[in-house]
Amino acid sequence: MALAPGEWSGPIASPYGYHLVRVTAVEPSETPPLAAVRGRLVEDVRSAERAERWRQVLASLRASYDIRVES
Repeated sequence: MALAPGEWSGPIASPYGYHLVRVTAVEPSETPPLAAVRGRLVEDVRSAERAERWRQVLASLRASYDIRVES
């Protein structure tokens, strides 16, 4: 992340291969206000809760069966 703006750098390795990179601008980061991200946050929490409930249902179903694999 120490690349100079306006200059080409690389090749830089990533899981997708090697890349030539040119930084065109550097802008300071900022934390958005809660009001700006509240909807997304609520949906993420609800989604995580649904996933956990589904995991629990599947675990309960698996526990109620004796599964054997015979060759």
